[in-house]
Amino acid sequence: MGQKIGQKLQGSELKTLLAIFMLLVGLIEVTNSITGESTEVSPGETAVSTPEGSLDVHETTTDDMAGFEEAEVEIPTQELRFEVEDADGNIKEIIIQYQ
Repeated sequence: MGQKIGQKLQGSELKTLLAIFMLLVGLIEVTNSITGESTEVSPGETAVSTPEGSLDVHETTTDDMAGFEEAEVEIPTQELRFEVEDADGNIKEIIIQYQ
């Protein structure tokens, strides 16, 4: 489940009774869909949102990370494409792929 910056994650999309978000890089906002309560989650923090409406953010612990290393996370390859013209007027394309 790859998410791009600016996309919203909704706990209901996870098909679980409990939504847990661990942030390693960046900044996200998590909103509990029952209460509408929102909070920001920073790197090194974990947000837990329950179907009862609670929303808690705490420092990520080793217990939070248990099993994370074994999780299969697909990081999609993205690419940038640039067209440039050489001295003879020929168009060349530069492709940079990154994850």
